[in-house]
Amino acid sequence: MAGTMSGGMPPPAPGWGPPPAAPMKRPVGVTILGILTILFGVLGILVGLVLLLVAAVATALPLAVQGYAGLLLGLAALVTIISIIAIIAGVGLLRLRKWAWWLTIVVGVVNIVSSIGTYAIFPENGFPFGIVLWIIILVYLVIVRSHFGIGQPKMAAPM
Repeated sequence: MAGTMSGGMPPPAPGWGPPPAAPMKRPVGVTILGILTILFGVLGILVGLVLLLVAAVATALPLAVQGYAGLLLGLAALVTIISIIAIIAGVGLLRLRKWAWWLTIVVGVVNIVSSIGTYAIFPENGFPFGIVLWIIILVYLVIVRSHFGIGQPKMAAPM
């Protein structure tokens, strides 16, 4: 039959039925966080390149200094990998991707634990304000989690 839906029911009249799903609007704080994450990722890649250059120079120095070249090379690789992950997370935050929300939560928790450990070992460096900053970021992300599709109730399938 023409003009009927599956099951023999006629289509709903215009204006009746569920409204079209409106695209989620990105909160300003998520935009700021995404842009800053990308910027810090780019800066981290630059730091990784500088460490790589310093490691290359260290190989040309006397043997006593050459031992640090491997350490610098490993540090450069670690900084570069973390920076690439930060850029990916920043782009995901700007696109309101669920995986980016989780990735940022994990990175925040790792940063808090790392800062606590650093403060426990080197308390003379002063209070690690990074802990407070990451706690604020994590609380904010929990508040806006619904924009990422987290914590929303699943709609029941029509019968």
